Amino acid sequence: MLVASGGTRWLRFSRCIVLSAIAIFGAVAWSRALVSVRWPYRSHGLAMRSRTRRSRGVARTYSDERDLSLSSSRHVSTADGFGHMVGSAVPQGHDATVIWLHGLGDTGQGWADTAQALQPALPTTLFLYPTAPNQRVTCNGGKSMPSWFDIASLDHTLFKPEPPGFVESASYVQGLVRKQLDAGIAPERIVLVGFSQGGAVALHAALHCQLRLGGVLMLSSFLASSLKPRSKSGTIVECSPRVDFFHGEADSLVPISWAREGRKELEQAGVKTSFRSY
Repeated sequence: MLVASGGTRWLRFSRCIVLSAIAIFGAVAWSRALVSVRWPYRSHGLAMRSRTRRSRGVARTYSDERDLSLSSSRHVSTADGFGHMVGSAVPQGHDATVIWLHGLGDTGQGWADTAQALQPALPTTLFLYPTAPNQRVTCNGGKSMPSWFDIASLDHTLFKPEPPGFVESASYVQGLVRKQLDAGIAPERIVLVGFSQGGAVALHAALHCQLRLGGVLMLSSFLASSLKPRSKSGTIVECSPRVDFFHGEADSLVPISWAREGRKELEQAGVKTSFRSY
């Protein structure tokens, strides 16, 4: 379960995405994958910036490879400002993709162990873990660290929507989605997952995608953008996927009330959501 209490303590979650996963990829596969999984602890980032974890066996680096059989002759590289991306090998019969975004101060490698836990039951699913660019973070004394966008204050009541770097990161994620579409993966078989600030970016990328994706999983995350219509005649829900929130009740850095406020705003806009607290 989620028992988060902020950046100086740990977040532990076990089986937290089972309901959403069942809806997206099928009950049998996800149930087998998640029932026995005990997930590692996580934090929101400031206390974790020097942490490095290895993922045994399944993870590989994609950033420097020219052709991943995903879409084009070149994958997004570090020259674009974003870090290395790791993930599972492109599986035989590849028909689904999960793009998983880390939180502040972490890297894609930091979450790659989730593929180890899930892929045995999802053999045709590709797991991708991109890494945010290194940039100065105001609340970290202006020091550089992997971050999808700048965070001015740890006080969520002072948060302003769409901070510097936010839209650029969401566009980068949409580019990763586009590569999957080009590879022949159906949009409803592409799922975005994000922890903390990574969830905020994943949500924005999905809500402003021209096709309805399979879903968005928000792990201890929040709404970081306004829900503006795509056009004068359209609404944000025209192609919006289901959004599922999972949050720790003791999370002091990203309070559960902030997540609930985001969920309420989404529902008022017509987006289908669910919310589970732990």
